Amino acid sequence: MLLRARLHYETTNFAHGMQSLQRLWECSSNESCTVQLDAKDELSEMNKLRRRIAEVEFLLSQEQYKVAKSEKEVHDARKAIRRYMMIVAMLFAFLALCVLKLGGSM
Repeated sequence: MLLRARLHYETTNFAHGMQSLQRLWECSSNESCTVQLDAKDELSEMNKLRRRIAEVEFLLSQEQYKVAKSEKEVHDARKAIRRYMMIVAMLFAFLALCVLKLGGSM
């Protein structure tokens, strides 16, 4: 199946190449045909550029997503650090209270 599809692609590609050569041969004497070929080349180049722009925009959106995700992770980490600092401060306050209570009862 894969071989059949590959052979079909190769024969189609070969036939397309032959048609292009035939068009070039027919158009070599006409000035208007060369203008059409130039326009066709420019259109092909524009399509390549459009595809490249779409690819770059996609990559940019992926990078923006990664940056946003990293910023959220940093924010969450800072929030957790503040929470742990508050817990440690409360433990020190409780320890100080216990020391004062023990010191006062002696």
